[in-house]
Amino acid sequence: PYGTSYSYKVKAYAGTNVSQPIEQTQNFVLSAPSNLAIIPQSATSIKLTWHDNNQFEQGFKISRKIGSGAWEEDIATVNANVLEWIDSAVNSTQFFEYKIRAYFQNYQSDYSNTVIFDMSRFVYVQGGTFQMGSSSGDSDEEPIHSVTLSSFYIGRYEVTQGEWQSVMTGNANGISATPSYFSGNSTRPVEGVSWYDIMVYCNRRSIQEGLTPCYAKGGITNPNNWGTVPTSTNVEWDAITCNWSANGYRLPTEAEWEFAAKGGNQSQGYTYSGSNIIGNVAWYSSNSGSTTHPAGTKAPNELGIYDMSGNVWEWCWDWYGSYSSSAQTNPHGATSGSVRVFRGGSWRSYDYNCRVANRFYVNPVYSSNSLGFRLSRTIP
Repeated sequence: PYGTSYSYKVKAYAGTNVSQPIEQTQNFVLSAPSNLAIIPQSATSIKLTWHDNNQFEQGFKISRKIGSGAWEEDIATVNANVLEWIDSAVNSTQFFEYKIRAYFQNYQSDYSNTVIFDMSRFVYVQGGTFQMGSSSGDSDEEPIHSVTLSSFYIGRYEVTQGEWQSVMTGNANGISATPSYFSGNSTRPVEGVSWYDIMVYCNRRSIQEGLTPCYAKGGITNPNNWGTVPTSTNVEWDAITCNWSANGYRLPTEAEWEFAAKGGNQSQGYTYSGSNIIGNVAWYSSNSGSTTHPAGTKAPNELGIYDMSGNVWEWCWDWYGSYSSSAQTNPHGATSGSVRVFRGGSWRSYDYNCRVANRFYVNPVYSSNSLGFRLSRTIP
């Protein structure tokens, strides 16, 4: 019967000679499924996948929690030979949690690990092809060229001081958990962080949330083993690599950043991210009062993303380099360099520098009270 523990012994013999027994005990119970994971399918659907750890269950039951609500138990049931399920009822503003369990008749296993799908902080950017650059700006915005991108996630907001502190408190890399000049409000964007600092933040947050880290320094992904962040240019830190297949947090590429800032496939061709009237969407030199502002307090762009023009500049992954006229697919920027790209303008910028095509660059060790970042994630 289910729930019973069985023990067996086996002995070898030859005539009257008998070996010592080998004993094995087996509990007839259901083991919980493992490795529950989320694979996004679109802006409104996700696929759950998992590993089966039994041979006799009848199937699996899926439970879901939306926001701060109660768990919705057993919202769906699938057969034993099915190891995936699609939820087509997600939306772009809520926080979803999932867990599953195996069942046999009236018996049920423990739950699997719980996975989180947080669309309240991230935007699904459907892949597509766009024209990157501008013919009405600086020379390094040319030539305009065709870029095709796979779908990805990008932060709905710039990373805030509260998010930075919750991840970086107690880090082993000598990085301040409270680096911002405009401190005292956890909802303001974090600033005063270098590109090197952000490599640590991304991997620490990925590990904390059970995701696969994207970045590796000398083949090592745990930043606890990276040492202290240097205060001057460092060859080892400049050689950090990115696993573009990992599901953890990373900086957007320059192409991803511009595509998202322009509104992705829903772009209306605005000069600034979400409008031709800069004051509607950006905190910049003429309206900021010489300070940052809480993230998301201006209007969003076509995709529901905030502050891609103004508030703080945003680091990108790429080494700075000249554009090519050739069409590109999922470009990651120059293969080497001495300065990294940042985009979007800030509270101290003139309107010209808040344009979605505008490019700037600086040494990766640099930090400023007008320079922050937002996160991105690869969709498997």
